[in-house]
Amino acid sequence: MKTALSILQAGMIIPFALFFFLMFQSTAMGQNKIRIGTYDSRAVAVAYFNSPYGKQLMGNLQKKNREALETKDTLELKKLSREGEMRQAIMHEQGFGTGSVKDLLAAIKDKIGILAKSENLDIIVSKYELNYSGSNSIVLDITEKLTNLFEPNKRFKMMLPDLMKTEPVKDAYLDEN
Repeated sequence: MKTALSILQAGMIIPFALFFFLMFQSTAMGQNKIRIGTYDSRAVAVAYFNSPYGKQLMGNLQKKNREALETKDTLELKKLSREGEMRQAIMHEQGFGTGSVKDLLAAIKDKIGILAKSENLDIIVSKYELNYSGSNSIVLDITEKLTNLFEPNKRFKMMLPDLMKTEPVKDAYLDEN
């Protein structure tokens, strides 16, 4: 009888304990919202190309071009010309459209982790790639903080407010300018 009573009590206590545990857990989860940092990918691209990182990339390409001209390497000049055309199309999509900037962000990946920790962010994503965020999330614009990690020039800092007010260009990669 005593064993049956103990089993019955345990049978009642365990579901109650589980119920209160789940109630506490769901309440705690509701208080800990997922923090999503978003950025304007166009601003990241423009900051990159107005920073020492962008200057280094362009300098390397110009050096390769000069060397190919000096050695009259027509095959290399043809390849570099094609690369230039392709990079221009990509830069247009990144700087004026909604193109991915993951290759540019790779230059500052360590700094991004530090920014995420300082802002208590769980996720960082382009605002053009965030298709949905639920009620259990907080979305914060970190564009300016993220672009500052590139240490862009003053010209970029003056352009940023106007850039943020404009809409992206559809199919910017097709622009020939």
